[in-house]
Amino acid sequence: MAEAAFAVDRVRVEASGLLPRRHRLLAGETFLGEMAFGLGSSVSYIDAEGREMWMGRASLLPAAYRMWEGEQERASARVSLLGWQARVAFDGQTFLFRPIHLWQTVWELRDASDQLVLTVRRTGWGRAEIAVHGPVDADLLAFAYYLFIIRRRAARRRH
Repeated sequence: MAEAAFAVDRVRVEASGLLPRRHRLLAGETFLGEMAFGLGSSVSYIDAEGREMWMGRASLLPAAYRMWEGEQERASARVSLLGWQARVAFDGQTFLFRPIHLWQTVWELRDASDQLVLTVRRTGWGRAEIAVHGPVDADLLAFAYYLFIIRRRAARRRH
């Protein structure tokens, strides 16, 4: 079931723990959801309403990722061959997720008409911020944050 779009300016992410490393998504003091990252690319995500979703790698080459709620696929992403950007499919829409500079500490999600949807930025050890530039589905926001973490891990392994 699709989540209704919501409009907030900023979502902050606070991470804690080691295995699993938990990332809490917060809009002000409002809890939006929590991801539990382990050693690999698979992640469990529980939203504020208690719905549980899974995100993980669907293929190695080219790198592809999926988000599932039960047996239903909610989102998918296919990374370009150079690993620089990802095409995201969500609820019949397509998006482009890419870093805005070489260091890959800030990524942006743009819709099919090249409108900026959100920006994800690392703000410190165990912290990140998501700037939301208009109404966005909460599940899409969570999937974009998941891709941000996974692609940053991949970039660190390359350097």
